[in-house]
Amino acid sequence: MASEVIHRWISIPSELIGSIPRTQELVQARTQFESDLMTIEDFRKIENVAVEKTIRELDQVTGSMVLSDGEQTKPSFVTYPIYDLVFERYKFDKQCFQITFADEQGAHAVQLDFTEARLSLKVDRSGHLLKDFIKINNRVLDRFNANEQKKIGVHVCPGGDLDCAHSSDIDYTLLLPDLFQLHLTNFYIQLSSEQDRIKVLKCIQKHMKSNHRIFIGVIDPCNPIIESAETVRDRVLEAAKFIPIKQLGTTDDCGFSPFADDTSTSREVCYEKIKARIQGTKMAEQILNTHH
Repeated sequence: MASEVIHRWISIPSELIGSIPRTQELVQARTQFESDLMTIEDFRKIENVAVEKTIRELDQVTGSMVLSDGEQTKPSFVTYPIYDLVFERYKFDKQCFQITFADEQGAHAVQLDFTEARLSLKVDRSGHLLKDFIKINNRVLDRFNANEQKKIGVHVCPGGDLDCAHSSDIDYTLLLPDLFQLHLTNFYIQLSSEQDRIKVLKCIQKHMKSNHRIFIGVIDPCNPIIESAETVRDRVLEAAKFIPIKQLGTTDDCGFSPFADDTSTSREVCYEKIKARIQGTKMAEQILNTHH
């Protein structure tokens, strides 16, 4: 009697990078607020509406399994809003318990923006600056335990502000060996806009570690043309020749709106691109598991 081999289905996760274009209402409100034509209270209300709308649309329009606020309340990926610290005494009541419980749930994943990595090699071709960056980041990452490090990832790209790059002329293979020395698990690597993806994939294959998850960029936010699901599928299948499927994931090359006033990509185009990423990843997942 022939033995039956049962293969375990391997899923390919697909996650977005940070920013979604801000709603038109929020863009206008920020302009008014920064010109002292709107109160902070009214501005916060519009921010909250934009956050709720973005989460709802990511879920219902794109089918994304990983949801975020799309950085609607952030002025940019460089700067962050700062609020006053408030110290209050809480009784241990139902509301306080709910706050504690929600905090323990934590985030699905935490991404570190590291666009400076590739740029550092433009400033210092010797790579010493990059190595210093790696050491500094590892001092922070070492504060987390092994389970926490599994949720932490780093995103690298040559820049995508207003659809412009700052370091695409720097050879990726000069960056990746040092990048993989970071003490974390997930690597979100811009790839779809690279001219020689195979060269980059070979470098990833050579230097990645057994505990790493490599999220390859299959969508180019700087290109107004919307990728088809079939294009994404083919890019995933290409990457699977170099990266084990159990360590493979997909993402976008960069955020769609790194700065709050960046309207170079519409929300509609952004959502169509994300939808193509999710559908194309599922198509590749089906093929790879069928032939696994």
